[in-house]
Amino acid sequence: MHFEKNKINAAATISACVFTVIFVIFLSSIVWRVEIIGCQKTEETDIRSALEECGLAVGTIWKNIDYGNIENKVLQKIEKVAWININRVGTVAYVSIIEAETPSAEDETYTYSNIVANEDCVVESISVTTGTPMVKVGDVVTKGDLLILGMVESENGSVPCRASGMVTGRINKSINVTVSRNQVEKMEEKKVLSSLKIKIFNFSVNIFKKYRNFGCEYVIIEENEVISLFGMADLPVFLKKQYSVKYKNETHELSDDDLVFRARELMQSQIEDILAEVRLNSIKTYGNFTDKGYVLT
Repeated sequence: MHFEKNKINAAATISACVFTVIFVIFLSSIVWRVEIIGCQKTEETDIRSALEECGLAVGTIWKNIDYGNIENKVLQKIEKVAWININRVGTVAYVSIIEAETPSAEDETYTYSNIVANEDCVVESISVTTGTPMVKVGDVVTKGDLLILGMVESENGSVPCRASGMVTGRINKSINVTVSRNQVEKMEEKKVLSSLKIKIFNFSVNIFKKYRNFGCEYVIIEENEVISLFGMADLPVFLKKQYSVKYKNETHELSDDDLVFRARELMQSQIEDILAEVRLNSIKTYGNFTDKGYVLT
């Protein structure tokens, strides 16, 4: 009797293992996710729609995908895409694109234009391609002053042209940040799971939901958790969790070290914004503590 029971259990275990192997092999044969890389000016939804029309979408069988054919069709459908490449990594299709360059207004040919200063500065260097320089190194100019005139001399006299070249100047700029010693921060007071869904591809199933009005003092927060296969590849299965969170305001006093640290963070952010358009030659910083906090200049 025990022998027969052991045989049945062994057969069930083998069947379960075989089924699991077949199921895993089947899952690995389809596309679970499509990741698009390099999409900046073009709408990602347009790329996904074109890929689906050409034969690449979540659920597509890998062996049925003709990579070259799909890439060529997408290029024909979307003019903004200049290059596209599809790569498979596990069960994820990574689609890399390079968008076509669009000519800006500055690239258009004008019959006549000047170059003027966009900052108050001291001129440090001048390089003129076309046009006539109107300043020299060492001159102090203000914003809007004429730097390169869109005129060139010819046998017939002065002829208008599109001025081109570069004039660099040195500017001095002072910035300061203030950090208050007393900081008010929102702290989580209560967090309640109000909804739980499982989403497979585009199909959702409600597992749990609280039909309770938590009130306006609660904030709704959603979290998506991706289910992975043995930690190696993500499945097209998501757990969508919704929480009702209540916050409270707490005031605490910063130490001197914390004040300086926060001020430096704020200052660094402002400096990075400025450095997007200029080159930093030198920097001097000084700070002082006040009754209310700390000022960094």
